[in-house]
Amino acid sequence: MFADLIEELTTLSATELDAVIAETELVKRAAETRLAAAVAVVSARGSFRDGGHRSIRTYLKGTLNCSGAHANRIRRRADLINSHGTVGDALLAGRIGVDQIDRLATAATHPRAGDQFADFVPILLEQAEQIEYNDFDNVINHFIDRADPDGAFDNQQFQQDQRTASVANNNGAVAVHACGGSAQAACEMTRIFELAVQGEFDTDCATRRAEHGDDALNHPLPRTGDQRKFDALHHIFVAWATVPADGIAPVPLVNILFDHISAGNALFEHGLAEDPNIFGLPDSVFTAAAADLSKHRCETTTGTSVHRDVALRALITGRVRRVDHWARPPRCC
Repeated sequence: MFADLIEELTTLSATELDAVIAETELVKRAAETRLAAAVAVVSARGSFRDGGHRSIRTYLKGTLNCSGAHANRIRRRADLINSHGTVGDALLAGRIGVDQIDRLATAATHPRAGDQFADFVPILLEQAEQIEYNDFDNVINHFIDRADPDGAFDNQQFQQDQRTASVANNNGAVAVHACGGSAQAACEMTRIFELAVQGEFDTDCATRRAEHGDDALNHPLPRTGDQRKFDALHHIFVAWATVPADGIAPVPLVNILFDHISAGNALFEHGLAEDPNIFGLPDSVFTAAAADLSKHRCETTTGTSVHRDVALRALITGRVRRVDHWARPPRCC
């Protein structure tokens, strides 16, 4: 009975409960691997048709009494593990979870980037095992953007075309909504907001210090974190109407990392350079660098992908700095 299980678990210490959760998750991952492998065999044999089912999806819905979305996830996991045994090994050993498997399956089944997935499986799998899920999610998005730059650009152009924002007064309470826009605008607005929030935090710390002196750390800040965020946004709005003393408003700085291969190709394609090898490298070195996607960069320093035509406009209208090496956490490409 469930009540008996709860009673049993309540007798365990916090450390013992951690062990139970970790052990259970490993068992779950092994079971998911076995399920995916069995589905792969059923799919290969075509035995799902024996029961009158027309597809693996309908077979799983009927056999497991699950939703169509869940059946599709199981099917994609089975296809992924069947095609790339090392991924199945990692799941069976418990080194990665089903969330990572699902994101890998997304990359493997991408209509254009999927053709290059096999070449990057070792790198993507290593990232899945070593970094947090949110960071790995960014890695998968980065891989798709690099492998399918035109598709990424189409999505960015769609977001730019569909950009919108609204500010409403709901009975004295403000409601702000914005979505879409360019990658550059997203980075600018996010960074400005972060700086404004930090400014509000610094103000609260100074106020508390002025009021309580050396005993300041024993007292709460005058505003909550959410209140500081609201006030930061309000100050950003108010600042729009405020002209600096010199009459020139500061321009937010966005750094775009643009490798010489991508930059050279963009310049050449638009007739702005006679040769994509803009640094005059030996042909063998340039060819090897062009073929190595892991060396290509066209993104902001925060990891937001930028189409190289957008980066080219920034190259022409902005300031250019040559960087021989940029240290950052490992990424897939």
